[in-house]
Amino acid sequence: MRSYLKYSVLIVLGLFALAKLAFGANLPDISGLSQDTQLSIKMACALEKTEGPAKYTDCILQQFIKLSQSPGIPDISSLSQDTQLSIKMACALEKTQGPVNYGSCIALHLRSIGVDPSY
Repeated sequence: MRSYLKYSVLIVLGLFALAKLAFGANLPDISGLSQDTQLSIKMACALEKTEGPAKYTDCILQQFIKLSQSPGIPDISSLSQDTQLSIKMACALEKTQGPVNYGSCIALHLRSIGVDPSY
């Protein structure tokens, strides 16, 4: 799963670079990423969005670069709904800091309950 995420991110980055050359600073398409990853990226770039499209686009690109160099966000769907909710609540602040921080936080909490993070 980790290599799939890296290839997806690299493809999106490549397409973004081509689009930026052809059309200027258009936003990259993040629809191929998980909903949690999309939301975390958008939350991390909320301030930059208020500063205009160029800063917002650069922020999203930086989040993609960081994401491509990380294992991503661990899958917690096999856990009980209560455990999932508890982990998501514990990592709410990190989610606003981007998918890398959010994924690290989730992995930390998974390890704390004896679960090996799967990506």
